[in-house]
Amino acid sequence: VFAWLGHDRTGDCSKMIICDIYEQRSGVPQALAKLTSVHNEPLAVGDYRYDTPNGCEIIERKTFTDFWSSRFKARLQDQLYRICEGKCLPTLLLEQNVSEGFMLLLANASDQAYLASIQRNFGVRVVFSPVKVATANIIFWLYKNDQKITHKSVAPKLVKATTADTQATAYAAVLP
Repeated sequence: VFAWLGHDRTGDCSKMIICDIYEQRSGVPQALAKLTSVHNEPLAVGDYRYDTPNGCEIIERKTFTDFWSSRFKARLQDQLYRICEGKCLPTLLLEQNVSEGFMLLLANASDQAYLASIQRNFGVRVVFSPVKVATANIIFWLYKNDQKITHKSVAPKLVKATTADTQATAYAAVLP
């Protein structure tokens, strides 16, 4: 039996990636299972979790559409806050067909400022993926490389925002 975030764990999960059961319909866990051992179970936060030498890493996978929705409802900041609160390091994996979303995301100054603010305030690593198969390969690569790297924990600095207006204020406050 496994228990996550703030609870003692039993069992050896250091050699596998834990995948949230709600990720199954994305197809990513099936592609990831071809590369490494994957265990499916409900996760309190995030979509993928694995142990590192200094703790754990939690990956939150967002499609472009979900990124926009969670940004303006303050859901993404809340998710990152809860990941950091559980003493895990967060990774935000943005997945979308390049022609449909990333060029717009990268060209938009507001989105760039938002990504910069969550990177600064939560110590989040932001990774882009063009398609689901690439997403599985990126998660596997992160998992393998994070086994060799030691990270320092980063405490969240942002107060949880609840509306787009308070988020805008929070973003402006952290811009150089």
